[in-house]
Amino acid sequence: KVYIMLHKPRGYVTTLKDELDRKCVSDLVKDVGVKVFPVGRLDRNSEGLLLMTNDGNFANNLTHPSAHVNKTYRVTVKGDAEDEKLIKLREGILLDGRKTLPCDCFVAERKNDRTVLIFVIQEGRNRQIRRMCEEVGLEVIRLKRTEIAGVKLGMLPQGNGKPVKGKFKHDPNAMDEAKDTVQQVLAQDCGRIELEKTDSIDEGTNPGVTHNNDYTGAGYTSSEEDMNRILNS
Repeated sequence: KVYIMLHKPRGYVTTLKDELDRKCVSDLVKDVGVKVFPVGRLDRNSEGLLLMTNDGNFANNLTHPSAHVNKTYRVTVKGDAEDEKLIKLREGILLDGRKTLPCDCFVAERKNDRTVLIFVIQEGRNRQIRRMCEEVGLEVIRLKRTEIAGVKLGMLPQGNGKPVKGKFKHDPNAMDEAKDTVQQVLAQDCGRIELEKTDSIDEGTNPGVTHNNDYTGAGYTSSEEDMNRILNS
């Protein structure tokens, strides 16, 4: 199995082939050696961390609505984001007749004509953050995903990908941790945070991943046996 973390640039659609002949994320992973597909999605005008794999069970487990996997985004909106709007975003917004789950949303930086927000959400609805912002009167200028399930984008250049070497986790404290590290995020362009290394993975011949998909909040580095048990459950 292959697990790739990709820094998706803006202008690419999250699909393997596009009928309109637009640039696809599959164009960026042609040298992987096997056919991989995206886990989840980022819309064409968004950028940041996208996972690619050939492991269907892993993708289903990570994206299933019951997983409640934390995903972190840095979102720049036009103008000021008043506290009343942030409260509404945190409590949930009605989209397509169904309210979004409570999330965290806080101000990372205020400028004269724009505000930088950090979102931590546990859903993956179509264009969710953009639509949530629209509902409270905020226009998104830029949206960048920086973390999925404990895997951080770090300093990976745009358009580049690399094998994942670390652990996927469901961490109920991720929202507080995001607040604590926001200054580091801003100073280092979402942080030069290294993934936790595992000795059992040979990056050159057998890219792999260890993970925690039991969603209990107890992060761990699983053995190959544990990984197979979770993926086949």
